[in-house]
Amino acid sequence: MRSNSLKLGWKFWLGTVSVLFNLSLAGWWLWFGLNQAEMLRAPKQIDVSEIVRVERMLLAEGWILLVSIALGGGFLLYYIISETRRNARIREFFASFSHELKTSIASLRVQVESLEEDLRGTPSSRLLERLSRDSVKLEIQLENSLVLAELDSSRLYLEKISLEKIVASLARQWPELRVKLARDSVLQGDRRALDCIFRNLAQNALVHGSATELVIDVADAGSGQIRLTFSDNGRGFQGQAQNRLGELFFRHQPGSGSGVGLHLSQELARKQGGRLSFELGPDRNFLAHFNVPGQLNGGA
Repeated sequence: MRSNSLKLGWKFWLGTVSVLFNLSLAGWWLWFGLNQAEMLRAPKQIDVSEIVRVERMLLAEGWILLVSIALGGGFLLYYIISETRRNARIREFFASFSHELKTSIASLRVQVESLEEDLRGTPSSRLLERLSRDSVKLEIQLENSLVLAELDSSRLYLEKISLEKIVASLARQWPELRVKLARDSVLQGDRRALDCIFRNLAQNALVHGSATELVIDVADAGSGQIRLTFSDNGRGFQGQAQNRLGELFFRHQPGSGSGVGLHLSQELARKQGGRLSFELGPDRNFLAHFNVPGQLNGGA
């Protein structure tokens, strides 16, 4: 049976010994200094040889402490730089791998949709529909992985985007989910980031809420922003700790997702100058409120 316990390497033990040594020497200096201060208060004849001995001892111990701190600090800086470079290489590999795999999945999805169109009405059409849905889910998971790997270093390119076009792409990806838009608007944001937010909210409604309809209401939020409210007819939030919705890798119940999609959506909304929050509606259905820079059609 494979053990999942944490294995502590030599670096951990070396660091532990260094910390204990420095703390012990510092504690000794504190005790010795207080003891010498107490002795100076007592009236007694000063022994010059004793002063010379103490001076040499303090000089030797001081150099030892300085060298120990310098070596420990240098090792720590080297380890931080080494780990930073290693993590950067891992992120680059992960991003490259996710991008290539995402491209292959997108190509597979296009071919599946083409076959689905040709074989519609045949016994194989139901299997192709399921394969198409699964390919969309996998594509979104890969996209989330790619965005998560590049979240801290990626730059957003803000532009004016039609809300109606984003919603139309959702309807094409999830034909089993009816997406209703109250009115068109113009959003000021990054197209890829907005697509990621909308896809994750749609997937949350369909996969985790078993919804068949997603309604997007639009209202003016003031200060150059509009407020989009996503509501569905699904079963709503079934887990624990509702206030932790959107927390990365927090599972609310055994069958729930990893929280990556909602977490990424919140972070991408924040990076665009907006805000994404979640709550339960009056019918216990899931609601998402997305404040984003933009204007209603016909607005100033």
